[in-house]
Amino acid sequence: SELFIRLRKKIMKKQLKRIHLKKSVFLEGFVVVYIVLLIAFFTSKEWFPKDGKLIQATPIGTTTTFADRDFTLKRWDYAPKQKMMELEFQILNHSTDGIENLYYEAVDRKEGKLEVEKIYEADNLTIIRINNVPDKFKEISFRIKLTQDAEEMLKYFTNKKAVNHVEEIKDHSEQQYLINREEMDIAECEAKIEENRNAIAEQETKINNANERINSLLGAKKYQTEEEQLNTDILIQQLEADIVAYQEAIADFDSEITEYEAKIEEHNKKIEEYKQGEQE
Repeated sequence: SELFIRLRKKIMKKQLKRIHLKKSVFLEGFVVVYIVLLIAFFTSKEWFPKDGKLIQATPIGTTTTFADRDFTLKRWDYAPKQKMMELEFQILNHSTDGIENLYYEAVDRKEGKLEVEKIYEADNLTIIRINNVPDKFKEISFRIKLTQDAEEMLKYFTNKKAVNHVEEIKDHSEQQYLINREEMDIAECEAKIEENRNAIAEQETKINNANERINSLLGAKKYQTEEEQLNTDILIQQLEADIVAYQEAIADFDSEITEYEAKIEEHNKKIEEYKQGEQE
């Protein structure tokens, strides 16, 4: 009947309105969630350089210039049992801003800001601890500012795989921290000396190989035509030039070794001075 058809059309219109309303609400909700996630994603990049995979840890020994200061990350230790990290920096201040005490903070990607404690800050040496490190931390960002409210900052990063795991982070006197620094510098100098000695051995091997090649070419000249002998002489001259370059490289490596040995003597002198100061 016509009445039945009209009623059915009204019911269908109401159902269509409900469907459109549900779709509209769903789309609005989706857009809101999408925008929130997008903001969170881009905001997180202000704290961490990547998302997903573990961030690349800042290499130990990295020197960066910031605010007219040279910052060198000497170590980044982590003692899981103590839930503690300890960072050591060498800071050479070339500025004239008069700021001696810098501001430090640490951030875990998931937990947010962590408790930071300044252990020592003098004599171009800074020791910072991060306390209550989450057991399941994955990535931590450490940053340095001139003041708490400063916008510019120097950032360092570590992750659960790259950080240096230790059994215990011990308390030391100020003198002992300075002694530890000198001993670390000595170890670095000794490593450089070993590298240079290995490099010298490589250059000496190249020289021996070049001399053997020259002798072989000289022996073959008596069986060569005049044109072939000229080409052989050119090869010999090139090998002799290579030998001179290898010898110069050896001299440079020897000179660096002498410099590192002198630095080791200076570090040892400072260690003795610090030990005497600790006894007084």
